[in-house]
Amino acid sequence: MCRKTDSDIARRARADALESARAKVKRLHEAGFRLSKNDSQIIFCGQLLTTLDSADGAAEMQPLVEEEIARQEIELSESIAKPSPLVS
Repeated sequence: MCRKTDSDIARRARADALESARAKVKRLHEAGFRLSKNDSQIIFCGQLLTTLDSADGAAEMQPLVEEEIARQEIELSESIAKPSPLVS
C-alpha cells in the first residue's frame, strides 16, 4: 500500500482550495456580482490560507493566485466575446 506524504496531502488541499475558490467566484458572477481583480484575489488567497500549516507556505501561494486570476480574466473575456444565442 502506498502511503501519502505530507507534500501529497498539501498539494491535494491546495487543489481543493482552488476548486472551492473557483466555485465561489462562479456563484458570485452568476448572481450578478462584478468582481474586481482584487476581489478575486481575496477569495483565492482566503481559500489557500486555510491550507497552510506554517507561514513558510505563504510564499508559494502568490504564484498560484496570480495564475488563477489570469485564468479567470481569460474566461471572463471569452464569455463576454461569445455572442448570445437568439431567442425567438
